[in-house]
Amino acid sequence: MKKIWQRMLQVFVGSDELRVWQTHDRFGRNWWHAFDPLSGHYNSTDDEALMRAWIERRYYQ
Repeated sequence: MKKIWQRMLQVFVGSDELRVWQTHDRFGRNWWHAFDPLSGHYNSTDDEALMRAWIERRYYQ
């Protein structure tokens, strides 16, 4: 299922750039999502600092 989701994102994004977006759940919490089409990795968290750290680890190694 995860691979299907990643492939769908890749089709919609249409570029090799990191895609980051925010959603809200039914309890009003903010969720951060990121997809890296070059590696196929996807991340989701409700903590902005954790998302920033994930991005930095992926791009500033």
